[in-house]
Amino acid sequence: MKRATEAAAQQTSQRYALFQGLRVGTIRNRLLIAFVLLVLLPAIVISSSAVIFGLNGGQQQVINQLQSVATLKDEQIAAWLESLRTHLLSVLYPHQVSRLLDPLMEQEPGSQAYDEAYAELRTHFEELIEATQLFEEVMLLDRQGRVVLSTTSSTEGEVHAAQAYFWNGLQGSYTQSLSSATSQGLSSPVVVSRPVYDEENEVRAVLVGRSNSARLNEIMLQRAGLGDTGETYLVGPNLLLLTDSRFEDRDKQVLRLHNEVVETVLSNKSGLSGLYENYRGRPVVGVYHWLPTLEMVLVAEQEQAEAFDAIYVTLVVHSAIAGTAVLLALLSALFVSRGIAAPLASLSDTASRIAAGDLHLSAGVERQDEIGTLARAFNQMTSRLLELIENLEQRLQELNETQAELRWAKDAAESANQAKSAFLANMSHELRTPLNAIIGYSEMLQEDAEELEDEELTRDLGKIKRAGKHLLDLINDILDFSKIEAGRIELELDTFSVDDLLDDVLMTIEPLIERNHNQLRIESADDLDTMYADMTRVRQILFNLLSNAAKFTKQGTITLAAVRYQNDQLLPDSINTGQSGLSGPSQAYASAGNEWIAFRVQDTGIGMSPEQLQRLFQPFTQGDASTTRKYGGTGLGLTITQRLCQLMGGNICVESEVGKGSVFTAYIPVRVVPLTKQDQQSGAQNTNESAHAIATDDHATVLSHSHTAARGDKTSSAV
Repeated sequence: MKRATEAAAQQTSQRYALFQGLRVGTIRNRLLIAFVLLVLLPAIVISSSAVIFGLNGGQQQVINQLQSVATLKDEQIAAWLESLRTHLLSVLYPHQVSRLLDPLMEQEPGSQAYDEAYAELRTHFEELIEATQLFEEVMLLDRQGRVVLSTTSSTEGEVHAAQAYFWNGLQGSYTQSLSSATSQGLSSPVVVSRPVYDEENEVRAVLVGRSNSARLNEIMLQRAGLGDTGETYLVGPNLLLLTDSRFEDRDKQVLRLHNEVVETVLSNKSGLSGLYENYRGRPVVGVYHWLPTLEMVLVAEQEQAEAFDAIYVTLVVHSAIAGTAVLLALLSALFVSRGIAAPLASLSDTASRIAAGDLHLSAGVERQDEIGTLARAFNQMTSRLLELIENLEQRLQELNETQAELRWAKDAAESANQAKSAFLANMSHELRTPLNAIIGYSEMLQEDAEELEDEELTRDLGKIKRAGKHLLDLINDILDFSKIEAGRIELELDTFSVDDLLDDVLMTIEPLIERNHNQLRIESADDLDTMYADMTRVRQILFNLLSNAAKFTKQGTITLAAVRYQNDQLLPDSINTGQSGLSGPSQAYASAGNEWIAFRVQDTGIGMSPEQLQRLFQPFTQGDASTTRKYGGTGLGLTITQRLCQLMGGNICVESEVGKGSVFTAYIPVRVVPLTKQDQQSGAQNTNESAHAIATDDHATVLSHSHTAARGDKTSSAV
């Protein structure tokens, strides 16, 4: 039976291992993918970078080469133009054309002087054309623009007064492009002119030379540096091809280029370069130069296939290298993954079976490398796990027993706490009745003693009354605290004037201030206006702050300041404005907006140390035992004040330093509203969290969620 079970488990393990081997997420497959990616990605990046940079670099190299060719052609055209102007000038002076002007301008055709001057000048003009091969026609125009003499007889007698080369030629040497009026197959793309002066240095005529385009075509057809597919040509503003094409028959109709690049260059009158399709529909790399003198575009281009041939070869080589690297990486990954993934798969199978409950199983991997170390550590961990499970079961049983005891103790503590709160509330009510009677009778007896003018008895009765009121204040503190803990305090919200509240508090607190010979200063803002809150509780908070300051300050100064804030961002970070922070009250409250009143009480009293501040807001405690013996109090005042501020959606900050006094600031919303049940549940998470204080080395500053508290009726309390 046992052998059959083991055989079935082995078959299951083999099928599981086969299934795992087919999964993409296995270690072997991940290693394969990782190896391939480690080689493939760099190969792709390197190849792509090489191609991109190669194409860009090759394109830029071709463009630079074409720029050089275009610049050379530009210089050759400039030299050709200069040659036109120079040779036209050479006609004037050696042959003294000015000497022959008078017969031509003043004599009638047919006269001997006219015919001799005409024949001599025509001979000179024809010799110029024959010698230089730069001009196809040379003309002489009088001051009215009429052609007096021309190497082309049909032109004589025409009036060219409207031509720019005439009226500019009257002023000086001038070169005019006729590109807009010419096209492929037509000659004379350029006309040069200059004035002819008589012996008195006055302009008598204009000498005009119409250029021969043969030399210009020769310059453009030279293809040095352009390979087998490159060429240069000129394009006029009318988009006509002005010079011969290497690839088009001149007997065909005139070529008109419809190319956006040419149109852009003609429109902007500036150079341009890039990749595009030329007039033959071939993808080329081209450079466009704007020739301002001729108002033409010089184009130098080469087909992309020839220009980028070396780059394409590089791309093929890089692709072959990348493919070889990926193949080698795949073979290496297969070899490495076989040696790593197989034992790991066995170890993973063992771990899965142990996780299924077979804790007595051990890994059978026997190797001397890291995987073998892992298998041995795994077996040790399994043994240790068995021990821990046995110990855990035993401790779990003990924990259940302890948990039951703790639950019983918790229930008992909660019952005791509820009983304590109920007892404090009941006892406070029971004690207040006789105390009120004692205080009342002491006041009546004191009045009688004053009428009898018995000073000793009056003083004794005054002591009884003061002691009774003091005791009543202590009991009232305990009653307030018990109500807060029991959740039986609800606010009585109403609108009241903040200034009236301050006046009421100051009138009542004045005797306490003067008792220790202190001075009271008031600093209230002009925009306090009104607030919607529980006036009695706000008064109680201010009484507590002021009475606390008066109690711990002698012959000092106590300052009460009130400021209205218009934005939550002006409040200290320690102020929690989102909820009351209390648990248990039947109704909780918060701010209805972002306006606050900050009541700030500053004294010059004894101050507190950081250690005292840590215990400042704990119930039934004061700063230390000496403070309690010297100043008295229940230690509940600060806790009550803290809870009252939090109940109205506000809080308290305190800053203090030993020997320099304390500053208490109560932040209360201008408009207090009840919280929703959802907000109350959120606020309940902060149940009975005591405020924390932060003391600095220099100022012992503490920012806390609480402050002092005291009674809110006309009687001041000692805290």
